[in-house]
Amino acid sequence: MYEVTLNEAEQRLTEYIAKKRIAFHQHDESVVQKKREHWERDQVEIDREGFGGEIAYCKFMNLYPDLESDLSSPDYDCMSCNGEKIDVKTTKYKDGHLIVPVNKITHPADKYVLVIGEFPVYNIAGQCGADQLFKEENIRDFGKGPGYTLCQNKLEDVL
Repeated sequence: MYEVTLNEAEQRLTEYIAKKRIAFHQHDESVVQKKREHWERDQVEIDREGFGGEIAYCKFMNLYPDLESDLSSPDYDCMSCNGEKIDVKTTKYKDGHLIVPVNKITHPADKYVLVIGEFPVYNIAGQCGADQLFKEENIRDFGKGPGYTLCQNKLEDVL
């Protein structure tokens, strides 16, 4: 794993984008209610951790993150130098799994990355390709709905 600590500017950017994403979805109460039902944490924390993980990965890989606050598109968080679409998933659990909702199979990214940590310190745990992740035997439900899941020891190194 590779540890990344967000500097002050990256922390402020993370907070700003998280708040903008929340504001964008305030008009759609069904989206807000669905997230409230699934998570015990508040929406600011959820979006801050998610975008913080994206920033950490992009910083580590020297990529530019998607700064769009309209989450209705695209279905990935950043793009590699060779054009691979990358979706970053973040969890605070040290033994956490890469979990991707089953509906993502209709518009998959090329690569999925697991980032572990809590704002502002993250660890890049590993990655996998869509072909490795989207298999029937990888579907599990940890109580928040089914998702394609891989444990950390099944992920490849990001370098």
